Amino acid sequence: MSVFVRVLAASASKAGVRRAALAAMWFGVLALPDSPQAMGSSPRAAVERHWKLANTCQARGMRHHAEEEALVVLRLDPGHAGAKELLAAYAARKPDDSAAPAPANETAVPPVNMAVVTLGAQGVSSSDAVIITDILRNELVKTGACNVLERENMETILAEHAFQRTGCTSEECAVRIGKLLNVKRTIAGNFGKFMGKYILTVKVVDIETGRVIFADSAKAKNEDAVESEVRKMALRIAGSVRRARDTAVLNAD
Repeated sequence: MSVFVRVLAASASKAGVRRAALAAMWFGVLALPDSPQAMGSSPRAAVERHWKLANTCQARGMRHHAEEEALVVLRLDPGHAGAKELLAAYAARKPDDSAAPAPANETAVPPVNMAVVTLGAQGVSSSDAVIITDILRNELVKTGACNVLERENMETILAEHAFQRTGCTSEECAVRIGKLLNVKRTIAGNFGKFMGKYILTVKVVDIETGRVIFADSAKAKNEDAVESEVRKMALRIAGSVRRARDTAVLNAD
């Protein structure tokens, strides 16, 4: 039995993780995709941007997004009093508050429909790449940031159009698949092994524009670390999706 079959089984058996814990792990362990260096802006400008987003989301009743933006602010400026007060205020609320139905103004912006194309295999078996793709798909679903098309449904639709999925890693191929599946974004990439390390590379392609709007890679020293790296990758993808949604809300004001 492939080690990745065991990894998938372990992943499926684990209970869901609280959003707060996921966010804490994300911001505490991973480099921010939109850090000042990545954004090409000063730290102060980045802090002001995310703090403005946090306040806008709070005013609209978008608690989860407001908390995420406040966490970004604290990551960039650990002494930011406003962000600390906002998070403390949310933490003081009753536990039931976080489980309550989302306000109408938050549900007005539905999750993005996405499809995850089977990762290309490089130095590993094709079955291993399929299993890692399934883990990535499952971890994305757990974040709640997007609607992920199920593999069975995706394969059925593509089979009806006689579409060859193997080796689909280019932007053009991702756009073609996205249009057939009627989704907004497609995730494509590769999973392989090089010089003893497992490497995962992904890119998110916007179907309407054909542009790569997010790209990242991760390395695992051994088989046991692969699942953790896939989970972190899913969190980074989800974070980019949420920030894009919140930015659209802010720009609409």
